Amino acid sequence: MRAFSLIGRVAASACLLVILESLLAACGMSAGPGAPQKTASVTNTTPNTSINGCPIKQPPSNTAAHPADVVVGPPSSMHEQVTVQQGRTLEIRLRPQFRWSLSTQDRAHSLTSAQPNGWYDASLQVCVWRFTAVASGIADLTYTGTAVCQGGAPCPQFAINEDFTVTVA
Repeated sequence: MRAFSLIGRVAASACLLVILESLLAACGMSAGPGAPQKTASVTNTTPNTSINGCPIKQPPSNTAAHPADVVVGPPSSMHEQVTVQQGRTLEIRLRPQFRWSLSTQDRAHSLTSAQPNGWYDASLQVCVWRFTAVASGIADLTYTGTAVCQGGAPCPQFAINEDFTVTVA
């Protein structure tokens, strides 16, 4: 009886090993001798500035002539607190690796946005949004970023938020 039990265990282990090797082979891996070996290569690439998540691909013509008074970003945390004086210009910079959309909560209408907004600044490699502080109040700006993918390539499905609370004094 013991011999049968030992033989059964060996056969079950061998079966399990064959199944495991088949699964690994299906994933492009093999543990057997003489099997083709897969190697991974890592290439150092520079960012492709033509593929970015900024809504506008070129800055407006007058941006260099009118620099912002307060510049924030790219964010160091997920929630930034900013104070701006009335009449001043706020510039928010975000990483271009994400496709950004903006939602605002500004009951006091304390900020007006420049048009067009969300342009790509190639020299800084950031997406730029500008606002003018026009009235006292608090505005919450939430930018939602999703993956920027090339056509036909697999694209991960995720979203990140960058939040700014802007106090206009």
